[in-house]
Amino acid sequence: MSTSKRNRILAAKRITPTAVDMFADVKAKFAKLKEVREKIATMKALYQEHDALMTELLPLFIVKTDSQFIINREITIGTEKHKLAPHFYDEKKGIVLAKQWKSSAFETATIE
Repeated sequence: MSTSKRNRILAAKRITPTAVDMFADVKAKFAKLKEVREKIATMKALYQEHDALMTELLPLFIVKTDSQFIINREITIGTEKHKLAPHFYDEKKGIVLAKQWKSSAFETATIE
C-alpha cells in the first residue's frame, strides 16, 4: 500500500471533534425567559392604561345612594349599548361570589 493511499484512507477515517455545548438547553430556556420578561414589561403599560380606562368608565354603570350601590348591567350612550359583566356574580347560578380566581390580574368587571 502506498503512502499516499494510506494517508487518504487515514484522512477519510479521521473524525474531527465538534464542540458540543452541554448547556445549550438551559441557555435556550434562559434566553426564552428573557424574551418573555421583555414582552411582559411592554404589556405593563397596556395594563396600566386598561386600569385607568376602567376606573373612568365604571362609575357610568354604578349609581350610589346614601345606603346602597346600584349597578346597571347595561347603559346606552347615543346609539351604542355597553354591558357590564361583573366577575363577582355568577349568571348561571344567580349568586354573588366571594372570590373570582383567575390566572391573570384580578378584574372587578369587564365592559363590553
